Amino acid sequence: MTNENIETMTTNHTNQAPHSASHSASWVPAPPSAPEGAIIETSPNSKTIEAPSGAVGGAGTSGAKGLLAACCLLLMTGLTACGDYWEAGDPTAAGNMTLERRVVNLVVGDRYKIPVVFFPDKTANKELWWRTGNEQIARFSNDSIVAYSEGTTLAYATSVSDRRTDSCLVNVLPMMYDNPYLYPYDMVVYADVTVHGKKYTKADEDSLIICAYHYDELRGIGKMRRWKDIDYMEIRIWNPFRNLGRIALRCYYRGKALIEQHPSIIEFDGRARGTLSDLFPLDFDDSAMEYIPGEDDDIVVEVDTIAAN
Repeated sequence: MTNENIETMTTNHTNQAPHSASHSASWVPAPPSAPEGAIIETSPNSKTIEAPSGAVGGAGTSGAKGLLAACCLLLMTGLTACGDYWEAGDPTAAGNMTLERRVVNLVVGDRYKIPVVFFPDKTANKELWWRTGNEQIARFSNDSIVAYSEGTTLAYATSVSDRRTDSCLVNVLPMMYDNPYLYPYDMVVYADVTVHGKKYTKADEDSLIICAYHYDELRGIGKMRRWKDIDYMEIRIWNPFRNLGRIALRCYYRGKALIEQHPSIIEFDGRARGTLSDLFPLDFDDSAMEYIPGEDDDIVVEVDTIAAN
């Protein structure tokens, strides 16, 4: 072969257009077991499109046409879909599954069963797979989440019938106990406590825990006392400084994995709030707001700073 022929072949090969290595849009293949007439659903703002007969699988001409239709269909949905899922045509399948709680607050050692809502309610298979993002903080046991160590993680529930997933935040607090030797200064609140219209008694101490916090640091726990014929709560609050610190009062509903914060904030000044003859009214009612970990005490509707008497 002459040099002239070699140069000609090289020129012809170089002038050929290269193959494209990328596509203008990505697409997500449907599960291989998708039934005929099933629905492929994308994001909430997109439309649902019924898959044509023979859209997946098949052989011969009809199979090729079905495969082509499926590719076009999935190319369209792939442009807008984020977290696509396959919805089976069974009317008793879980059309929607959501967790009723967005935030779960637990103290180390406590457990809670997160409520789930299925729609339609006649969903036949309500079995769920549960998991957490960090099992060192919390993990599931017999469908209940158990708190193991302080921290924040996510809890995930996935429906067995159609693989739908929802999640919620799990905030685990350390075990609650008083430490009078932690800080040198203290103040006390003598309170008459009611929780959503029910007077707080000593029998409530295990299920409803009244706490004092400086942001996310526990500074005191309420204890029921009795003087003559008067039942009252004593909340002793500890502080590293004599006249500095904003204290939030919260109620931990142990069986509900819920923390509510009272709308009032106490300025720490070393002086008592209330007396045994004139107890400070502490009402956790509809004005109390659910506590969200990481939010400041200032994020409370109509915060009222309680001044000393």
